Amino acid sequence: MLKNYKEFKVWQKSYELCLEIYGITAKFPKEERQPWITLGCFIYLMVLFENWKHGY
Repeated sequence: MLKNYKEFKVWQKSYELCLEIYGITAKFPKEERQPWITLGCFIYLMVLFENWKHGY
C-alpha cells in the first residue's frame, strides 16, 4: 500500500516533467521568454499534482 501520493509513478514523472519544462524555459533568450508560457506550463503541472494529491 502506498503511504504517500509522492510514491505514485505518475506523480514522480509529472514532477520530473515540470522541472524539465521549467529548466528549458529558463534557458530561453530574454526577448523570447513569455511569462505566460512559462507560468502557464508550471501552473498546469502544479494543478495536475494537486489533483492527484487530493484524489489520493
